[in-house]
Amino acid sequence: MLSISYRLLVMPNTMMVRILTVLEELKETQRVHGSMLQSLLRKVNEQQETTELPKDTNLPLSTMEEFDCFEEKAQDSAFQTAMVRSTAY
Repeated sequence: MLSISYRLLVMPNTMMVRILTVLEELKETQRVHGSMLQSLLRKVNEQQETTELPKDTNLPLSTMEEFDCFEEKAQDSAFQTAMVRSTAY
C-alpha cells in the first residue's frame, strides 16, 4: 500500500501533467481555429473584390441612353465576365 506522503507527491504531478496536456490541446485548437478564420477572411476579401460592378456601370439603368451604352459594353467579354462575377455573390 502506498504511503500518504507518496500519494500527495504523485497526485499533484499527475494533475500538473493533465493540466499541461489540456493547455497544449487548447493551444492546438486555437491554432486550427485561427487558420480557419484566416482562410474564411481571405475568401470574403476575394468575394468583395469580385462583387464590384465594372467601372462606369450604374444599375439600375434608367434611360434608353444608359441602356444603349450598357448594351455596347456588354459586347466586351471582359465586361461580361466582370458582370457575372459581380452578380454571382
